[in-house]
Amino acid sequence: MSDLTDSPLVRMRGVTKAFPGVVAVDDLDLDIHAGRVHAIVGLNGAGKSTVVNLLAGLVKPDAGRIEFPDRGHASFNEVSLVPQELVFVPGLSVGRNILLGHEGRLTRQSLTKAETTTVEEVLDRVGLEVHPDLYPGECSVPQIRLIQMAKALLAQGKVMLLDEPTAVLSPREATRLMERVNALKSQGEAVVYVSHRLSEVLLLADVITVLKDGRKINSYQRGEIDRDGLISLLARDHPGMNELQGESLPGGELALAVKDLAAPGFEGLTFGVREGEVIALVGLQDAGQSWAVRTLAGLNPPSRGSVKLREIQVDLSSPVSVVARGMTLVPAERRTSGVIGSMTVRENVVISPRARAHRWGFRLRRLEQRTSDSYVRRLRVKARRPQLVATLSGGNQQKVAVARALETRPRVLLLDEPTQGIDAATKGEVLRLIKTEALANAASVVAATSQLDEVPGWADRAVVFRLGQVVAELDSNEISEAALLKHSLS
Repeated sequence: MSDLTDSPLVRMRGVTKAFPGVVAVDDLDLDIHAGRVHAIVGLNGAGKSTVVNLLAGLVKPDAGRIEFPDRGHASFNEVSLVPQELVFVPGLSVGRNILLGHEGRLTRQSLTKAETTTVEEVLDRVGLEVHPDLYPGECSVPQIRLIQMAKALLAQGKVMLLDEPTAVLSPREATRLMERVNALKSQGEAVVYVSHRLSEVLLLADVITVLKDGRKINSYQRGEIDRDGLISLLARDHPGMNELQGESLPGGELALAVKDLAAPGFEGLTFGVREGEVIALVGLQDAGQSWAVRTLAGLNPPSRGSVKLREIQVDLSSPVSVVARGMTLVPAERRTSGVIGSMTVRENVVISPRARAHRWGFRLRRLEQRTSDSYVRRLRVKARRPQLVATLSGGNQQKVAVARALETRPRVLLLDEPTQGIDAATKGEVLRLIKTEALANAASVVAATSQLDEVPGWADRAVVFRLGQVVAELDSNEISEAALLKHSLS
Protein backbone atom coordinates (compact mmCIF):
# COMPACT_ATOMS: atom_id res chain seq x y z
CA MET A 1 0.00 0.00 0.00
CA SER A 2 1.46 3.34 -1.01
CA ASP A 3 2.37 6.08 1.38
CA LEU A 4 0.31 9.24 1.01
CA THR A 5 3.54 11.23 1.01
CA ASP A 6 4.31 9.66 -2.40
CA SER A 7 3.50 11.62 -5.52
CA PRO A 8 -0.21 11.22 -6.36
CA LEU A 9 -1.35 9.67 -9.63
CA VAL A 10 -3.80 12.53 -10.13
CA ARG A 11 -3.75 15.99 -8.60
CA MET A 12 -6.60 18.52 -8.79
CA ARG A 13 -5.75 22.10 -7.86
CA GLY A 14 -8.26 24.95 -7.65
CA VAL A 15 -10.67 23.16 -10.00
CA THR A 16 -13.93 24.98 -10.63
CA LYS A 17 -16.79 23.93 -12.90
CA ALA A 18 -20.05 25.84 -13.35
CA PHE A 19 -23.22 25.06 -15.26
CA PRO A 20 -26.08 27.50 -15.97
CA GLY A 21 -27.40 28.66 -12.60
CA VAL A 22 -25.09 26.59 -10.40
CA VAL A 23 -21.42 26.22 -9.46
CA ALA A 24 -21.10 22.43 -9.38
CA VAL A 25 -17.46 22.28 -8.20
CA ASP A 26 -15.83 25.24 -6.49
CA ASP A 27 -12.03 25.63 -6.03
CA LEU A 28 -11.41 21.92 -5.38
CA ASP A 29 -8.07 20.43 -4.34
CA LEU A 30 -7.82 16.62 -4.43
CA ASP A 31 -5.04 14.02 -4.57
CA ILE A 32 -5.57 10.43 -5.77
CA HIS A 33 -2.88 7.88 -4.78
CA ALA A 34 -2.07 4.38 -6.05
CA GLY A 35 -3.21 1.43 -3.94
CA ARG A 36 -5.85 3.46 -2.13
CA VAL A 37 -9.63 3.71 -2.16
CA HIS A 38 -10.58 7.38 -2.11
CA ALA A 39 -14.26 7.83 -1.28
CA ILE A 40 -16.17 10.98 -2.20
CA VAL A 41 -19.36 11.58 -0.23
CA GLY A 42 -21.99 14.29 -0.25
CA LEU A 43 -25.69 14.86 -0.68
CA ASN A 44 -27.42 15.19 -4.04
CA GLY A 45 -26.08 18.27 -5.76
CA ALA A 46 -22.85 18.29 -3.76
CA GLY A 47 -20.76 17.94 -6.94
CA LYS A 48 -19.72 14.27 -6.74
CA SER A 49 -20.68 13.30 -10.29
CA THR A 50 -19.11 16.46 -11.68
CA VAL A 51 -15.84 15.55 -9.96
CA VAL A 52 -16.02 12.08 -11.53
CA ASN A 53 -16.68 13.58 -14.98
CA LEU A 54 -13.79 16.02 -14.54
CA LEU A 55 -11.40 13.20 -13.56
CA ALA A 56 -12.60 11.14 -16.53
CA GLY A 57 -12.02 14.04 -18.90
CA LEU A 58 -15.68 14.15 -19.92
CA VAL A 59 -15.98 17.83 -18.97
CA LYS A 60 -13.34 20.53 -18.82
CA PRO A 61 -12.78 22.71 -15.75
CA ASP A 62 -13.54 26.42 -16.03
CA ALA A 63 -10.61 27.20 -13.74
CA GLY A 64 -7.80 25.32 -12.02
CA ARG A 65 -5.89 22.32 -13.34
CA ILE A 66 -5.89 18.53 -13.30
CA GLU A 67 -2.36 17.08 -13.31
CA PHE A 68 -0.85 13.62 -13.77
CA PRO A 69 2.56 14.09 -12.08
CA ASP A 70 4.10 10.92 -13.51
CA ARG A 71 3.27 12.13 -17.01
CA GLY A 72 3.90 15.80 -16.50
CA HIS A 73 0.75 16.63 -18.50
CA ALA A 74 -2.96 15.84 -18.62
CA SER A 75 -3.32 12.17 -19.58
CA PHE A 76 -6.91 11.02 -19.12
CA ASN A 77 -5.91 7.65 -20.58
CA GLU A 78 -4.74 6.97 -17.02
CA VAL A 79 -8.38 7.04 -15.85
CA SER A 80 -11.20 4.57 -16.51
CA LEU A 81 -14.83 5.17 -15.55
CA VAL A 82 -17.50 2.69 -14.45
CA PRO A 83 -20.70 4.79 -14.69
CA GLN A 84 -23.69 4.43 -12.41
CA GLU A 85 -25.84 3.24 -15.31
CA LEU A 86 -25.59 -0.35 -16.59
CA VAL A 87 -24.26 0.49 -20.03
CA PHE A 88 -23.67 -2.23 -22.63
CA VAL A 89 -24.44 -3.14 -26.25
CA PRO A 90 -27.18 -5.84 -26.21
CA GLY A 91 -26.27 -7.22 -29.63
CA LEU A 92 -22.65 -7.90 -28.72
CA SER A 93 -21.29 -10.73 -26.58
CA VAL A 94 -19.72 -10.12 -23.16
CA GLY A 95 -16.30 -10.43 -24.77
CA ARG A 96 -17.09 -7.98 -27.55
CA ASN A 97 -18.56 -5.52 -25.03
CA ILE A 98 -15.37 -5.66 -22.98
CA LEU A 99 -13.18 -5.29 -26.08
CA LEU A 100 -15.28 -2.47 -27.56
CA GLY A 101 -12.85 0.24 -28.64
CA HIS A 102 -9.85 -2.09 -28.42
CA GLU A 103 -10.42 -4.16 -31.56
CA GLY A 104 -7.96 -4.57 -34.37
CA ARG A 105 -8.52 -3.40 -37.93
CA LEU A 106 -10.37 -6.56 -38.93
CA THR A 107 -12.86 -7.73 -36.33
CA ARG A 108 -15.34 -10.56 -36.47
CA GLN A 109 -18.26 -11.44 -34.20
CA SER A 110 -16.51 -14.42 -32.58
CA LEU A 111 -13.40 -13.84 -30.47
CA THR A 112 -9.98 -14.97 -31.53
CA LYS A 113 -7.95 -17.14 -29.16
CA ALA A 114 -5.86 -14.14 -28.15
CA GLU A 115 -8.95 -12.00 -27.55
CA THR A 116 -10.55 -14.76 -25.47
CA THR A 117 -7.42 -14.93 -23.31
CA THR A 118 -7.43 -11.15 -22.83
CA VAL A 119 -11.11 -11.13 -21.81
CA GLU A 120 -10.68 -14.06 -19.43
CA GLU A 121 -7.73 -12.34 -17.74
CA VAL A 122 -9.66 -9.15 -16.94
CA LEU A 123 -12.74 -11.12 -15.89
CA ASP A 124 -10.52 -13.10 -13.53
CA ARG A 125 -9.19 -9.88 -12.02
CA VAL A 126 -12.72 -8.85 -11.04
CA GLY A 127 -13.54 -12.39 -9.87
CA LEU A 128 -16.23 -13.14 -12.44
CA GLU A 129 -16.66 -16.52 -14.11
CA VAL A 130 -18.79 -16.07 -17.23
CA HIS A 131 -18.11 -17.30 -20.73
CA PRO A 132 -17.02 -14.46 -23.07
CA ASP A 133 -19.51 -15.67 -25.70
CA LEU A 134 -22.53 -15.04 -23.47
CA TYR A 135 -24.69 -11.99 -24.15
CA PRO A 136 -25.37 -9.30 -21.48
CA GLY A 137 -29.07 -10.21 -21.52
CA GLU A 138 -28.12 -13.62 -20.15
CA CYS A 139 -26.22 -12.08 -17.22
CA SER A 140 -27.46 -10.81 -13.85
CA VAL A 141 -27.22 -7.17 -12.77
CA PRO A 142 -24.19 -7.76 -10.49
CA GLN A 143 -22.48 -9.71 -13.29
CA ILE A 144 -22.99 -6.77 -15.67
CA ARG A 145 -21.50 -4.42 -13.09
CA LEU A 146 -18.40 -6.62 -12.82
CA ILE A 147 -18.23 -6.82 -16.62
CA GLN A 148 -18.15 -3.01 -16.66
CA MET A 149 -15.26 -3.08 -14.18
CA ALA A 150 -13.44 -5.65 -16.35
CA LYS A 151 -13.82 -3.37 -19.37
CA ALA A 152 -12.42 -0.49 -17.33
CA LEU A 153 -9.38 -2.61 -16.40
CA LEU A 154 -8.73 -3.36 -20.06
CA ALA A 155 -8.04 0.34 -20.59
CA GLN A 156 -4.90 -0.26 -18.45
CA GLY A 157 -5.43 2.98 -16.59
CA LYS A 158 -4.08 3.47 -13.12
CA VAL A 159 -7.21 5.08 -11.69
CA MET A 160 -10.70 3.50 -11.66
CA LEU A 161 -13.72 5.72 -11.04
CA LEU A 162 -16.75 3.92 -9.54
CA ASP A 163 -19.89 6.09 -9.49
CA GLU A 164 -22.50 4.59 -7.13
CA PRO A 165 -21.37 1.06 -8.08
CA THR A 166 -23.70 -0.73 -5.65
CA ALA A 167 -26.83 1.39 -6.26
CA VAL A 168 -28.45 -1.43 -8.26
CA LEU A 169 -27.14 -4.30 -6.12
CA SER A 170 -28.53 -6.19 -3.14
CA PRO A 171 -26.53 -6.12 0.14
CA ARG A 172 -25.04 -9.54 -0.61
CA GLU A 173 -24.10 -8.54 -4.15
CA ALA A 174 -22.66 -5.26 -2.89
CA THR A 175 -20.46 -7.14 -0.41
CA ARG A 176 -19.02 -9.22 -3.23
CA LEU A 177 -18.31 -6.14 -5.33
CA MET A 178 -16.53 -4.49 -2.39
CA GLU A 179 -14.34 -7.59 -2.07
CA ARG A 180 -13.30 -7.08 -5.69
CA VAL A 181 -12.56 -3.40 -5.02
CA ASN A 182 -10.25 -4.41 -2.18
CA ALA A 183 -8.59 -6.94 -4.49
CA LEU A 184 -7.96 -4.24 -7.11
CA LYS A 185 -6.53 -1.97 -4.44
CA SER A 186 -4.08 -4.70 -3.41
CA GLN A 187 -3.01 -4.91 -7.07
CA GLY A 188 -2.00 -1.25 -6.95
CA GLU A 189 -5.11 0.30 -8.53
CA ALA A 190 -6.26 3.70 -7.32
CA VAL A 191 -10.04 3.58 -6.85
CA VAL A 192 -12.27 6.64 -6.56
CA TYR A 193 -15.48 5.41 -4.90
CA VAL A 194 -18.62 7.59 -4.98
CA SER A 195 -21.47 6.29 -2.83
CA HIS A 196 -24.36 7.34 -0.60
CA ARG A 197 -23.92 4.16 1.44
CA LEU A 198 -21.83 5.32 4.38
CA SER A 199 -21.40 1.78 5.73
CA GLU A 200 -19.61 0.83 2.49
CA VAL A 201 -17.53 3.97 2.53
CA LEU A 202 -16.34 3.40 6.09
CA LEU A 203 -15.45 -0.22 5.34
CA LEU A 204 -13.61 0.43 2.08
CA ALA A 205 -12.12 3.90 2.10
CA ASP A 206 -8.56 4.78 2.99
CA VAL A 207 -9.42 8.44 2.42
CA ILE A 208 -12.86 10.09 2.62
CA THR A 209 -13.48 13.51 1.06
CA VAL A 210 -16.70 15.29 2.05
CA LEU A 211 -18.28 17.66 -0.48
CA LYS A 212 -21.04 20.13 0.24
CA ASP A 213 -22.52 22.51 -2.33
CA GLY A 214 -19.56 21.94 -4.64
CA ARG A 215 -16.87 22.69 -2.07
CA LYS A 216 -14.58 20.34 -0.19
CA ILE A 217 -15.28 20.39 3.54
CA ASN A 218 -12.33 18.16 4.45
CA SER A 219 -10.54 14.89 3.71
CA TYR A 220 -10.11 12.22 6.40
CA GLN A 221 -7.81 9.22 6.69
CA ARG A 222 -9.22 5.84 7.72
CA GLY A 223 -10.38 5.94 11.36
CA GLU A 224 -10.42 9.74 11.64
CA ILE A 225 -14.20 10.05 11.24
CA ASP A 226 -17.20 7.79 11.93
CA ARG A 227 -20.74 7.57 10.56
CA ASP A 228 -22.20 10.12 12.99
CA GLY A 229 -19.39 12.51 12.18
CA LEU A 230 -20.10 12.23 8.46
CA ILE A 231 -23.82 12.77 8.96
CA SER A 232 -23.10 15.84 11.07
CA LEU A 233 -20.90 17.28 8.31
CA LEU A 234 -23.41 16.54 5.57
CA ALA A 235 -26.37 18.11 7.39
CA ARG A 236 -27.18 21.71 6.61
CA ASP A 237 -29.37 24.20 8.46
CA HIS A 238 -31.81 26.38 6.52
CA PRO A 239 -33.46 28.57 9.18
CA GLY A 240 -35.19 30.59 6.46
CA MET A 241 -37.60 27.72 5.81
CA ASN A 242 -38.77 27.64 9.41
CA GLU A 243 -41.08 30.58 8.80
CA LEU A 244 -43.39 28.13 7.00
CA GLN A 245 -43.85 26.02 10.10
CA GLY A 246 -47.38 26.13 11.47
CA GLU A 247 -49.03 27.40 8.28
CA SER A 248 -50.70 24.05 7.51
CA LEU A 249 -54.11 22.83 8.55
CA PRO A 250 -53.33 19.32 9.88
CA GLY A 251 -56.59 19.24 11.83
CA GLY A 252 -58.65 18.85 8.64
CA GLU A 253 -60.45 15.72 7.50
CA LEU A 254 -58.54 12.81 6.03
CA ALA A 255 -58.13 13.56 2.33
CA LEU A 256 -55.91 10.74 1.04
CA ALA A 257 -55.40 7.26 2.48
CA VAL A 258 -52.60 5.09 1.05
CA LYS A 259 -52.38 1.50 2.28
CA ASP A 260 -49.59 -1.03 1.59
CA LEU A 261 -48.87 0.43 -1.85
CA ALA A 262 -46.19 -1.29 -3.93
CA ALA A 263 -44.97 -0.82 -7.52
CA PRO A 264 -41.69 -1.05 -9.43
CA GLY A 265 -39.16 1.01 -7.47
CA PHE A 266 -40.71 0.81 -3.98
CA GLU A 267 -42.98 -1.23 -1.71
CA GLY A 268 -44.87 -1.11 1.57
CA LEU A 269 -46.03 2.53 1.49
CA THR A 270 -48.77 3.40 3.99
CA PHE A 271 -49.70 6.94 5.07
CA GLY A 272 -52.60 9.36 5.31
CA VAL A 273 -52.88 13.03 4.34
CA ARG A 274 -55.33 15.45 5.87
CA GLU A 275 -56.82 18.55 4.25
CA GLY A 276 -54.21 21.30 4.02
CA GLU A 277 -51.36 19.03 5.11
CA VAL A 278 -47.96 18.77 3.41
CA ILE A 279 -46.37 15.31 3.33
CA ALA A 280 -42.81 14.88 2.05
CA LEU A 281 -41.73 11.52 0.63
CA VAL A 282 -38.02 11.79 1.31
CA GLY A 283 -34.93 9.85 0.32
CA LEU A 284 -31.66 10.03 -1.50
CA GLN A 285 -31.78 9.91 -5.28
CA ASP A 286 -33.49 6.74 -6.58
CA ALA A 287 -34.47 5.65 -3.05
CA GLY A 288 -38.06 5.06 -4.22
CA GLN A 289 -39.87 8.29 -3.35
CA SER A 290 -40.17 9.51 -6.97
CA TRP A 291 -41.51 6.12 -8.06
CA ALA A 292 -44.09 6.40 -5.29
CA VAL A 293 -45.40 9.82 -6.30
CA ARG A 294 -45.45 8.72 -9.96
CA THR A 295 -47.54 5.73 -8.91
CA LEU A 296 -50.00 8.05 -7.14
CA ALA A 297 -50.15 10.05 -10.40
CA GLY A 298 -51.03 6.96 -12.46
CA LEU A 299 -47.65 6.75 -14.24
CA ASN A 300 -46.25 3.65 -12.49
CA PRO A 301 -48.97 0.98 -12.15
CA PRO A 302 -49.04 -0.63 -8.67
CA SER A 303 -48.63 -4.33 -8.00
CA ARG A 304 -50.67 -4.15 -4.80
CA GLY A 305 -52.21 -1.77 -2.29
CA SER A 306 -55.04 0.74 -2.30
CA VAL A 307 -55.44 4.51 -2.50
CA LYS A 308 -58.61 6.28 -1.39
CA LEU A 309 -59.45 9.94 -1.88
CA ARG A 310 -62.28 11.08 0.40
CA GLU A 311 -63.09 7.40 1.04
CA ILE A 312 -63.47 6.68 -2.70
CA GLN A 313 -61.08 4.23 -4.36
CA VAL A 314 -58.69 5.84 -6.86
CA ASP A 315 -57.93 3.98 -10.08
CA LEU A 316 -54.15 4.27 -10.56
CA SER A 317 -54.10 2.60 -13.98
CA SER A 318 -53.75 5.88 -15.89
CA PRO A 319 -53.07 9.61 -15.31
CA VAL A 320 -56.48 10.46 -16.81
CA SER A 321 -58.37 8.54 -14.12
CA VAL A 322 -56.19 10.02 -11.38
CA VAL A 323 -56.73 13.62 -12.56
CA ALA A 324 -60.47 12.98 -12.90
CA ARG A 325 -60.53 11.91 -9.25
CA GLY A 326 -58.80 15.13 -8.15
CA MET A 327 -55.03 14.48 -8.03
CA THR A 328 -52.58 16.40 -10.25
CA LEU A 329 -48.82 15.96 -10.69
CA VAL A 330 -46.11 18.56 -11.23
CA PRO A 331 -43.38 16.31 -12.71
CA ALA A 332 -39.65 16.55 -12.06
CA GLU A 333 -38.77 17.09 -15.72
CA ARG A 334 -40.72 20.30 -16.16
CA ARG A 335 -39.17 21.23 -19.54
CA THR A 336 -40.27 17.97 -21.17
CA SER A 337 -43.35 17.10 -19.10
CA GLY A 338 -44.42 20.04 -16.94
CA VAL A 339 -44.62 22.94 -19.40
CA ILE A 340 -44.66 23.47 -23.15
CA GLY A 341 -41.83 25.84 -23.95
CA SER A 342 -43.18 26.89 -27.35
CA MET A 343 -46.40 28.19 -25.74
CA THR A 344 -46.95 31.37 -23.76
CA VAL A 345 -47.44 31.57 -20.01
CA ARG A 346 -51.19 32.05 -20.51
CA GLU A 347 -51.48 29.03 -22.81
CA ASN A 348 -49.59 26.82 -20.36
CA VAL A 349 -51.64 27.87 -17.33
CA VAL A 350 -55.01 27.15 -18.94
CA ILE A 351 -54.05 24.17 -21.13
CA SER A 352 -55.97 21.62 -19.05
CA PRO A 353 -59.57 20.90 -20.08
CA ARG A 354 -60.39 21.29 -16.38
CA ALA A 355 -59.24 24.94 -16.40
CA ARG A 356 -61.93 27.37 -15.30
CA ALA A 357 -61.46 29.45 -18.46
CA HIS A 358 -62.94 26.58 -20.52
CA ARG A 359 -66.74 26.62 -20.63
CA TRP A 360 -69.00 24.26 -22.55
CA GLY A 361 -66.11 23.19 -24.76
CA PHE A 362 -65.16 26.78 -25.65
CA ARG A 363 -62.05 28.77 -24.71
CA LEU A 364 -62.84 32.17 -23.18
CA ARG A 365 -59.72 34.17 -24.10
CA ARG A 366 -60.32 37.13 -21.77
CA LEU A 367 -60.97 34.82 -18.83
CA GLU A 368 -57.86 32.83 -19.78
CA GLN A 369 -55.76 36.00 -19.62
CA ARG A 370 -57.27 37.13 -16.31
CA THR A 371 -56.64 33.65 -14.85
CA SER A 372 -53.05 33.63 -16.09
CA ASP A 373 -52.42 37.18 -14.83
CA SER A 374 -53.76 36.18 -11.41
CA TYR A 375 -51.29 33.29 -11.13
CA VAL A 376 -48.41 35.42 -12.44
CA ARG A 377 -49.16 37.95 -9.72
CA ARG A 378 -49.71 35.48 -6.87
CA LEU A 379 -46.79 33.20 -7.75
CA ARG A 380 -44.54 36.15 -8.63
CA VAL A 381 -43.71 34.83 -12.07
CA LYS A 382 -41.25 37.18 -13.76
CA ALA A 383 -42.68 37.25 -17.27
CA ARG A 384 -43.86 39.73 -19.86
CA ARG A 385 -47.19 39.41 -21.65
CA PRO A 386 -47.08 37.46 -23.89
CA GLN A 387 -43.85 35.49 -23.30
CA LEU A 388 -42.87 31.98 -24.33
CA VAL A 389 -42.22 29.72 -21.33
CA ALA A 390 -38.97 28.46 -22.90
CA THR A 391 -37.48 31.94 -22.39
CA LEU A 392 -38.16 31.95 -18.62
CA SER A 393 -35.70 30.97 -15.90
CA GLY A 394 -35.94 27.52 -14.31
CA GLY A 395 -37.63 28.88 -11.21
CA ASN A 396 -40.25 30.78 -13.21
CA GLN A 397 -40.91 27.74 -15.41
CA GLN A 398 -41.57 25.75 -12.24
CA LYS A 399 -44.02 28.38 -11.03
CA VAL A 400 -45.87 28.12 -14.35
CA ALA A 401 -45.99 24.32 -13.99
CA VAL A 402 -47.44 24.74 -10.48
CA ALA A 403 -49.99 27.27 -11.76
CA ARG A 404 -51.09 24.81 -14.46
CA ALA A 405 -51.57 22.10 -11.83
CA LEU A 406 -53.44 24.40 -9.42
CA GLU A 407 -55.77 25.51 -12.22
CA THR A 408 -57.09 21.92 -12.39
CA ARG A 409 -58.37 22.56 -8.82
CA PRO A 410 -56.78 19.43 -7.35
CA ARG A 411 -57.75 17.99 -4.01
CA VAL A 412 -54.22 16.60 -3.77
CA LEU A 413 -51.27 18.32 -5.41
CA LEU A 414 -48.50 15.84 -6.26
CA LEU A 415 -44.95 17.13 -6.72
CA ASP A 416 -41.87 15.26 -7.94
CA GLU A 417 -38.61 17.04 -7.05
CA PRO A 418 -40.31 20.47 -6.90
CA THR A 419 -37.03 22.44 -6.79
CA GLN A 420 -34.96 20.38 -9.24
CA GLY A 421 -32.75 22.60 -11.40
CA ILE A 422 -33.75 25.80 -9.58
CA ASP A 423 -31.08 28.14 -8.23
CA ALA A 424 -30.64 28.23 -4.46
CA ALA A 425 -32.00 31.76 -4.09
CA THR A 426 -35.34 30.80 -5.69
CA LYS A 427 -35.92 27.40 -4.05
CA GLY A 428 -37.29 28.74 -0.78
CA GLU A 429 -39.63 31.13 -2.58
CA VAL A 430 -41.01 28.37 -4.82
CA LEU A 431 -41.69 26.07 -1.86
CA ARG A 432 -43.29 28.86 0.14
CA LEU A 433 -45.59 29.83 -2.74
CA ILE A 434 -46.57 26.21 -3.42
CA LYS A 435 -47.57 25.77 0.21
CA THR A 436 -49.44 29.09 0.41
CA GLU A 437 -51.41 28.46 -2.79
CA ALA A 438 -52.24 24.87 -1.87
CA LEU A 439 -53.57 25.95 1.52
CA ALA A 440 -55.59 28.75 -0.04
CA ASN A 441 -57.29 26.15 -2.23
CA ALA A 442 -57.76 23.65 0.64
CA ALA A 443 -55.57 21.17 -1.22
CA SER A 444 -53.23 18.65 0.36
CA VAL A 445 -49.65 18.30 -0.88
CA VAL A 446 -47.61 15.12 -1.39
CA ALA A 447 -44.07 15.92 -2.54
CA ALA A 448 -41.25 13.54 -3.43
CA THR A 449 -37.82 15.06 -2.86
CA SER A 450 -34.18 14.11 -2.52
CA GLN A 451 -33.31 17.59 -1.23
CA LEU A 452 -33.29 16.74 2.47
CA ASP A 453 -32.35 20.24 3.57
CA GLU A 454 -35.62 21.66 2.18
CA VAL A 455 -37.97 19.45 4.17
CA PRO A 456 -37.60 20.91 7.72
CA GLY A 457 -40.00 23.81 8.20
CA TRP A 458 -41.94 23.01 5.03
CA ALA A 459 -43.43 19.56 5.54
CA ASP A 460 -45.84 18.61 8.32
CA ARG A 461 -44.66 15.00 8.12
CA ALA A 462 -41.91 13.13 6.32
CA VAL A 463 -42.00 9.54 5.06
CA VAL A 464 -38.40 8.38 4.59
CA PHE A 465 -37.37 5.90 1.87
CA ARG A 466 -34.19 3.85 1.64
CA LEU A 467 -33.48 1.36 -1.16
CA GLY A 468 -37.16 1.22 -2.10
CA GLN A 469 -38.36 0.59 1.46
CA VAL A 470 -40.13 2.94 3.87
CA VAL A 471 -37.85 3.13 6.91
CA ALA A 472 -39.36 5.94 9.02
CA GLU A 473 -42.19 8.44 9.39
CA LEU A 474 -41.39 11.68 11.21
CA ASP A 475 -43.69 14.40 12.58
CA SER A 476 -42.86 18.07 12.05
CA ASN A 477 -41.16 18.39 15.44
CA GLU A 478 -38.94 15.39 14.61
CA ILE A 479 -37.89 16.56 11.16
CA SER A 480 -34.34 17.83 10.83
CA GLU A 481 -31.83 17.23 8.08
CA ALA A 482 -29.66 15.23 10.48
CA ALA A 483 -32.62 12.97 11.36
CA LEU A 484 -33.53 12.53 7.69
CA LEU A 485 -29.92 11.68 6.86
CA LYS A 486 -29.68 9.05 9.60
CA HIS A 487 -32.68 7.22 8.22
CA SER A 488 -31.78 7.75 4.53
CA LEU A 489 -28.18 6.55 4.69
CA SER A 490 -27.50 2.86 5.16
